[in-house]
Amino acid sequence: MEVETMTSIMMALRRAGIEEVPAELRKRTREPARMAGHSDGAPTAAAPTTASPVVFMLAPAGAGTSTLAENLKDFGFDVRVFEDLDAVLRALPDQPPSALIARLDPGQAIADLGDVTRLLREKISVSVPVPVPVLWIVDRADPQTRLDILRAGGDGCIQVPVPTAALAARLRKRIPAEDRPPHRVLLVHADPEVRRIHTAVLRDAGLAVEGVDDPLQALPAALRFAPEAILVDVSLPAMDGLEIAHLLREEDALQAVPIVLLCDVSALMENRHRFRQLGLDYLRHPFSESDLLERLSLRASQYRSTATRGADRIRDPGAFLERSRFEAVLEDACRSPEPEAFRAVLFLEIAGYGQLSQSHDAAILGALPARIESALRPSLQPEDVAARYDDAAYALLIQRAGPEQLEAFHESVRQVAAEVPREDLRLSDVRVRLGMARVGPNDDVRAALCAAAGRCRATAEADPAAQDGGSEAAPVGSEAARTPTLDAAGRRHWSSRIRDAILGERLFLVFQPLFPAQGHDANERHEVLLRIRDDHGGVSLPSETLAMAEQLGMSVVLDRWVIDDALRMLSIHRRTSRNARFFLKVTGATLQDGRFLEWLEEILQRRALEPGAVALQIRETDAIAHRQRTQEMVRQLREQGMAVGLEHFGLRTTSFELMKALDVNFVKLAPALVQGLADGSNNAASILNLLHQARARDIKIIAPCIENAHSLAKLWNERIDLLQGNFLQDPGPDLAYDPVL
Repeated sequence: MEVETMTSIMMALRRAGIEEVPAELRKRTREPARMAGHSDGAPTAAAPTTASPVVFMLAPAGAGTSTLAENLKDFGFDVRVFEDLDAVLRALPDQPPSALIARLDPGQAIADLGDVTRLLREKISVSVPVPVPVLWIVDRADPQTRLDILRAGGDGCIQVPVPTAALAARLRKRIPAEDRPPHRVLLVHADPEVRRIHTAVLRDAGLAVEGVDDPLQALPAALRFAPEAILVDVSLPAMDGLEIAHLLREEDALQAVPIVLLCDVSALMENRHRFRQLGLDYLRHPFSESDLLERLSLRASQYRSTATRGADRIRDPGAFLERSRFEAVLEDACRSPEPEAFRAVLFLEIAGYGQLSQSHDAAILGALPARIESALRPSLQPEDVAARYDDAAYALLIQRAGPEQLEAFHESVRQVAAEVPREDLRLSDVRVRLGMARVGPNDDVRAALCAAAGRCRATAEADPAAQDGGSEAAPVGSEAARTPTLDAAGRRHWSSRIRDAILGERLFLVFQPLFPAQGHDANERHEVLLRIRDDHGGVSLPSETLAMAEQLGMSVVLDRWVIDDALRMLSIHRRTSRNARFFLKVTGATLQDGRFLEWLEEILQRRALEPGAVALQIRETDAIAHRQRTQEMVRQLREQGMAVGLEHFGLRTTSFELMKALDVNFVKLAPALVQGLADGSNNAASILNLLHQARARDIKIIAPCIENAHSLAKLWNERIDLLQGNFLQDPGPDLAYDPVL
């Protein structure tokens, strides 16, 4: 694979890991007040904390605005959604907005907007002395539409699908600057021209910047300026960027301030352990102005959000109270008459938060609770009470019409707890635990909170097999049996190592063909295999890394990386080889991922691939451990037209029964069975009976690991459908397909 291709994929993946997650990382981003007149070294006063700008959004039900509203909230806006104009007008006296966004219905004439816009401005002006921007969301933003909207009194338009970041940037420019104190960035760079250019870019975007050319002045400047993000060139005279970062981290007041180093690939690879130890972010040369602005705005807004987390929030459905206010609500609930609804208390906590803070970037880990809050918010109802209980925990008091609704909510929160950490590669080894306690007619609500917290904290990191009712242990000598259980230090080491492999562009794919044993056909089949570059640039097999990833719960991340990259390559390869098909592996963790099928469908659509272009392989041990989930996934995949099979198959007495129950398309024999058939072992008769049963059900049989001509001849005679092994063709990065049979 070309280096440029890998780089572009990993940069896109890294951006997805930052943006998809919460947009909460960009919370409360503001533009500065007047920046004219600032010199490179002029100190700027620390910005006071202010409320988020209020944005009214007018859109009919079902217009897809709820997601847009949530995303804008994550950019630091307090968004209120209204379905009709009368509702907006009724809300204006209580809370005048800083901006208004309206959705133009596809059938609505732009000429009608004039009266609506004038009415809105007239009503808003009663409470707001400065003009409030009005932006319209339209299906087509051609020049004529833009002109018509301006003539109707609007301030501009934006076309669907709405790019949230672009809309947020436009709102920041339009909303009066005094509502948004600037983010403060300290720039440490010896080159005056580079410093001038970076300063101009950041100030044009509304950030307050102080520049320093002498590395020895970086620390006093940071203590005086109180930056919310620090940008440092790694190559400085007298003192390099890592040394500066170390000195900054020694100061209590600067320990949590994000530090972004400008570096090249070699500096990153040589010092990656120091980057991790100091909790540093980085921008690799070359980078664009938009990359620079996006990274610093993200880090500064995330730091401000973390620093101001204790501020009281408005009580509404989706607002999270402080712990003291939540406990006061519980006191009131104990004294108030019992409601007719069924109640429960839920407690969520990030497992091992103290230890995680030693092995993870403090800024990234510190943003996880805000991401959980963002994911929980859509499920809350007006009567629910939610609280940020401490830095690593949430507490919820909910009430529903019946016990079934309580269980449904409990399941939705369990999904949040499982899925949110997976959305960022750097947090994929983090676990969020959950406990729930129901509140009976005469129960003390405070006691229920204690019970929920106790159940949460008593939840051990169970074996994934136990979570799905699996009871069959891995066979002696299997990889699972050989993998040692990690202690806390081992978990930190391996989680960092796996993240480094993903983010450091050390993963790549190779392909090994599967050839038909009985004549040729029109299909071209390749199994996709993962490889890892070691610290010295050599290539290693990923078996140990994959085993550790399963222990850490990072298998889903690796599975998705492999599948996404493989399907990208398949979509290109099928331009010349239309009948090419990829065989892809999925782990037990992916079997339990409730969003996997939806995600896979989206990837196939994006790559313009039909489901038949892919075959998924599930280990027999994983299918046994998660049998019900596997059965449901196989059914859904086959309904979509995708082939599904079992690999490492046939070592158990229950293998045939499992094959029938799952109704798979193919089985790939365990390497030990292939060797047994080739050598004529005592088990050959039972193996042949298993093959006969599979053929009777029209299930294809794949024999892997063919290493010599003797094995090939034996298996050929046993009517195996597909053959694979290094004797036939070695795995390689190129999609070479050279039939030899």
